[in-house]
Amino acid sequence: MANFFDDRRKSLFVKIASFKTSDVLYDLGCGDASLLIYSVRHGNIAPAVGFENMPSRAGWARLLIRRAGLEDKITIEGDLFDRPLTR
Repeated sequence: MANFFDDRRKSLFVKIASFKTSDVLYDLGCGDASLLIYSVRHGNIAPAVGFENMPSRAGWARLLIRRAGLEDKITIEGDLFDRPLTR
């Protein structure tokens, strides 16, 4: 799976977003969760929630999150339209 959102762009995203520790990042269509993982590591935020309606991509994202040791900070939900966007 190609990653078209490189670390330079992720770094710029985190810088522009100016996350506060109380913020929650929602990634709609998170794919492999690379933006979520990067943002939690470098943006000092948690929790982060990704939405991915393709089961294979959601499974891959969960695996990468587990490998990064961030299961306690990042969750992957299914279809965005089946979930409320509340804490």
